[in-house]
Amino acid sequence: MSTSYSVTGYVPADNQWTRMKKVRNACVEAGIDIPDEVCKYFDYVDPNTVPGIEVDLECATTKQYPGDSTVYEVDLNKLPRKDIRYIQFTISG
Repeated sequence: MSTSYSVTGYVPADNQWTRMKKVRNACVEAGIDIPDEVCKYFDYVDPNTVPGIEVDLECATTKQYPGDSTVYEVDLNKLPRKDIRYIQFTISG
């Protein structure tokens, strides 16, 4: 069995994100299809499961240590945006 890891940054939701989330949630509640524009805006991720606007973190690196230790390291000085508030580490497997 293998384990996968990922690191994602999040910027707090802005007004546009909040409006789009309301549209998406209204469609879900009404039982109608979510407009493709809204799905694309959220990159096909349910906005109710994330703390804000997702930002790719190319500054995250993986280091393998002897034994079973894997470490994700994020160089905060290399963040692509200064307004990133959350960094989410996901381990699955």
